[in-house]
This record gives sequence, structure tokens and C-alpha cells, in this order.
Amino acid sequence: MGRLEELRLITKVATLYYQQGLRQAEVAERLDLSQASVSRLLKRGESEGIVRITVAAPMGVYPQLEDALKERYGLKEVIVVDGSDDPSELLHHLGAAASRGCACHRAGRVGVRSVARRGRAREALRRAVDRSFTPEAGPGLSTDRGCRERMP
Repeated sequence: MGRLEELRLITKVATLYYQQGLRQAEVAERLDLSQASVSRLLKRGESEGIVRITVAAPMGVYPQLEDALKERYGLKEVIVVDGSDDPSELLHHLGAAASRGCACHRAGRVGVRSVARRGRAREALRRAVDRSFTPEAGPGLSTDRGCRERMP
């Protein structure tokens, strides 16, 4: 098979799979190929630049900035939140992000790494954690620094 015919087949496979939503097995059946061949052709489509996969982060989500901060400062996890001129709104966003990113279940209670050490930020974290979990999950906040598990 010549180069142009090969590129044409890759494009056809990619179109059926990505644009028309067929499963690899359906593409294989339609084009009389094996499913393994379809998988290889899809990978080739990426390497040839025929297929480009883009992740469009929604407003308020900053994966590139978070990854850059993790790498720059050697952190395990970073959550960037939108700023606000309203301090109570900012504290709400910080508390919610911290409760999602740092909370874990252990021995019937919720443990939160100490990301907000005192004052209003700590209280915002406490309120967010209290809202995040059901009463049967146990008390809303403890400062269990040994917590290694992460919430999904």
C-alpha cells in the first residue's frame, strides 16, 4: 500500500471512530480489518498529525498552571482557585478546594491535612468539609497529618 493510500485509510478509520462515534470493533468490521489494526491505525493517526486530541478545561480549572506549580515547587498536589474581591467568596472557594483536594476517610472520620493553619481560612476549610460529608462519615474535621489516602 502506498503512502497516500495508507494516510487515506488512517483518516477513514479516525473519522469513523472519532467523528461518527463507532467502536473500534465496528470500524474493524465495516472496513474488513482486525480490531488490533484499527487500534494501530488510530495511534498512527496521532503520530502523523491526522488526529489531534485537545482537552478543553472549563473556566475555573487550571491544569497547566497547577502542573507547573507542582513541578516548580516539588508538590504532590496543587489546586488553583479563582480569586475574588470579596474575601468571604474567596474563603469559600479556598475551603471547598481544600476539602476536595486534601480530605480523606480513615477509621470512620475525616482527616484533613493542615493547609489552612488558623483563622478565617481554617474556618472556611472546616465549613467546606462539614458540608462535604454525611453525618455517618464522622466528625467534620481533624488535623490528621498522617493521612495518606485521597478522596476520589
